[in-house]
Amino acid sequence: MPISLRTSTKQREIDFLVAQSQKRLESVQEDLSIAEILALTLKECMDLLEKVVLVWIRPKQDETARPRLAWGPNAPQDVKERQELLERIRPALPRLEQLGLAITRTVDQVLSQERRKLARDAALVADLRDDWDDGQKAALERIQREGGEPGMG
Repeated sequence: MPISLRTSTKQREIDFLVAQSQKRLESVQEDLSIAEILALTLKECMDLLEKVVLVWIRPKQDETARPRLAWGPNAPQDVKERQELLERIRPALPRLEQLGLAITRTVDQVLSQERRKLARDAALVADLRDDWDDGQKAALERIQREGGEPGMG
């Protein structure tokens, strides 16, 4: 039986599509492998933050400076151990920094809102204080000085 040109062309098309699919599958598997490594490394970084091996700090000298990761008090003291740990977590550091900055921005926003509320409350108390008798003023002063409840201490 003679081989038709159509059959061999069709087979080549199928072979080509199969080869392309295999390459795409390999690429997807590689991407998945990278994502798994990143996820595991991020988890390790979170564990290191929890154990205070790594800490998230904002430089005290410059409040506008970006917060950054630093070695915490529970970090290995041996330089070689630190290098090995750093090499292991390096793939996740850019993502961890993004997460840390997002958390820092959120915390700063919440603190700013709470400070505004406290300032309003303090202004209200200051306005009311003018109408207080001497006993009430003394109780407030004691609270401010000792941090206790009115009538205590």
